[in-house]
Amino acid sequence: MGLPLFSPSVPPGNGTDDTYHRRDRRHRAGTGAALCCTGGAARTGRGGRAPAELDTNLFTPARYCRADLSQPEQATQTVAAFCHQHALRHIDLLIHNAGIGYYGPLEQQPWPSIEALVAVNLAAPIELTHTLLPYIEQARGRLVFISSVVSVLPAPDYAVYSATKAALDGFARSLRLELRGRVSVQVIHPGATRTAMHAKKWRTP
Repeated sequence: MGLPLFSPSVPPGNGTDDTYHRRDRRHRAGTGAALCCTGGAARTGRGGRAPAELDTNLFTPARYCRADLSQPEQATQTVAAFCHQHALRHIDLLIHNAGIGYYGPLEQQPWPSIEALVAVNLAAPIELTHTLLPYIEQARGRLVFISSVVSVLPAPDYAVYSATKAALDGFARSLRLELRGRVSVQVIHPGATRTAMHAKKWRTP
């Protein structure tokens, strides 16, 4: 499960979300950095992009690394080495967008798939945030967690997936209070989105 993490030479701006329209002088000078954790095959409908095709208005992926987020400790070491190698002093934006899903009755779900869900959807974002928080605080930057509507509107056959997203919500909301005035923390709850993830939803890791 190779999952790319991008370090663009220019941080987000002029994207589709008004949140990212405002830039400070550092951003306009092009000296900021951002990391986006995302599944390599994910596309979001017609307007979406695979990592290699990211909209240049949102990201200019000058450098990137690949890490297996189903192994959070190893992935964190990879990302930390990447930051050190490229002498990143601060990170303006960290987007936790990677995720996997298995939908079906709990009793039919193999335990390894449950472990993978928890690792990718919950443990990896927590461990990466823990490691990269000093970089983000240095920039007074932003953390964005992509959760899911099922974290607040549970549905049958989504038990473990819903649990990981609800736990991620709790982590992000607590962190928002803890980091108030130092780092901005946002949680996004999208509904069903047309990506390759749904085509693989019955496959176990």
